[in-house]
Amino acid sequence: PAVDTYISKGYKLLLNLAYGNVRKLNGTTSPVPFPKDTVAYKALIQKVLNKYKPEIAIIENEPTTDDYHSGPIEDYITQLTAAIDVCKQNGVKVADGGSLLRWVQMLWQGTKPQSTNTGYDETKKLLAAYKTINLDYVNIHTIAPYSGADPNVYPPGVLEGVANYLRTTTGKQVICNEYNQDNQSALLMQSAVSAFKAGNYKYVIARSNKGGPSIAEPLNIKTTLTTIGNAYRDAIK
Repeated sequence: PAVDTYISKGYKLLLNLAYGNVRKLNGTTSPVPFPKDTVAYKALIQKVLNKYKPEIAIIENEPTTDDYHSGPIEDYITQLTAAIDVCKQNGVKVADGGSLLRWVQMLWQGTKPQSTNTGYDETKKLLAAYKTINLDYVNIHTIAPYSGADPNVYPPGVLEGVANYLRTTTGKQVICNEYNQDNQSALLMQSAVSAFKAGNYKYVIARSNKGGPSIAEPLNIKTTLTTIGNAYRDAIK
């Protein structure tokens, strides 16, 4: 019902298409294998697109997060390629499920985790694949404030540098369909929005959630904007 409402009101919808529900009723997560039967998977995507035509179809959520997905990252690349085939036939643009900014930042800056880390290695494989497949947007997820960083300023140059690195590496435009802010600092929200603008992100969604599994602070409580909700409204003008 929410999708129908947003589309009928003329909103551009960035629609997450997830193969399985990883969230259990008690709030824990259980990883879902990436689908291997591409014929059956394409039929599922087509069934959605028969009813809805989003601005962008976002395929899965954080494919490198082990709490959400199981199986080799190559299976996700196969899944994403299959989804792209169907979406393009229906005139729908496509983005991946989102790489975590910290892994992209390390690749950009030429640093590595202190120990073996599948998230870092998988992100590197994904970016190499994105360069060669017909993806419209490369997607990141990020959170602020950083641990130990100024709680009122998004680290200078990071969002801009990551976006430039992704465009150079993949040849694709960049979006962020999940920005989490873990405090009510209006200055931090203003700082983040300014950095997204400077980085030329084509779309950005600030996540607003309280009381659920996300640590994001809410932008609104019912029809009343919070401190960061007001800051977000003013910053995006």
